[in-house]
Amino acid sequence: MAYVGPFPLPVSSGGTGDSTITANAVLIGDGIGTIDSTNVGTNGQLLIGATGADPAFSTLTSTGGTIVFTPGANTLNLESSGTTAASFPTDSGTATPSLGALTIAGGNNIITTGVGSTVTIDLNGATNHAVQVGNVTGSLTSLSIGTNGQVLLGATAADPSFITPTAGNGLAVTTNASTLSYALSAPVSIANGGTNATSMAITDGTVIFNGTSLATTATGTSGQVLTSNGAGVAPTYQTVSSGGFSWSEVTGTSSAMAINNGYIANNVGLVTLTLPATAALGSIFEVTGKGTGGWLVAQNSGQTLFFGTSTTTPGATGSLASTQQRDSIRFVCVTANNDFNVLSSIGSITVV
Repeated sequence: MAYVGPFPLPVSSGGTGDSTITANAVLIGDGIGTIDSTNVGTNGQLLIGATGADPAFSTLTSTGGTIVFTPGANTLNLESSGTTAASFPTDSGTATPSLGALTIAGGNNIITTGVGSTVTIDLNGATNHAVQVGNVTGSLTSLSIGTNGQVLLGATAADPSFITPTAGNGLAVTTNASTLSYALSAPVSIANGGTNATSMAITDGTVIFNGTSLATTATGTSGQVLTSNGAGVAPTYQTVSSGGFSWSEVTGTSSAMAINNGYIANNVGLVTLTLPATAALGSIFEVTGKGTGGWLVAQNSGQTLFFGTSTTTPGATGSLASTQQRDSIRFVCVTANNDFNVLSSIGSITVV
């Protein structure tokens, strides 16, 4: 007797409700009274459920790359990728993971932090802009921060430190954030081997010390010799004559006098001629005028000029002076260094 009824046979009657069943597929209910087939899985795939949807065969993957899946017919192998280290050699000793964990610890001035999959190793205890030096504990110490132009100076068995350079005798020092320079002070002092002068005013003059700095005398002419004018007065060139007496023309406004010498005052202004501080007994001096400015014989401390019955004021305030352009005078030292007598004169001489 043949079956007559609905085809395919429904699930309620012991059928599948589907006229086609895929070979090697998994049968699943579809919620409408029939049975469907899943996709056919390949070697090693797993049937993975999905909320509100049919399950399906899927191939397992390892996102991190640390697990390797090896599928086969009715098999699925899970293995770790590569080689997992069992020990970690260090500069001093070897670390071995415990229960799969390895501790990364900091040391002197070293700290470690872990966030997610990252371990960060940082230097600890450093001060901004400070130089780091080692200490007895094997860690680092921050030195005091230097200021502009300071330099780091070493110290035996102690920490170096920043110091400010000093100039020293005859030196000037310049410092800032990027410069350290030394230069000679200007002018360089006599004590430091210098001249204490910024220039030599007269070319080809003789170098002398004037009590403060090195200076040059007036330039001598051919055949002249340098003659001392005593303490405190610069030496001058005088022309040597066969008779032991010579003449000098003074075109400036002043000159120191020398013994046994005559002076021709030739300037539009007054020419001041100062007696030497040292003059031997019998030393002769002569002065005559040429320029319109005239002349004046000046004295040093303790000196006096005697003009007949007239006497100059003793010391630096006393003097003899011309009143006319061509006035002249001749005098001799009668007391060494101090007293001078006028032997002859032309014109009206002013006694002060």
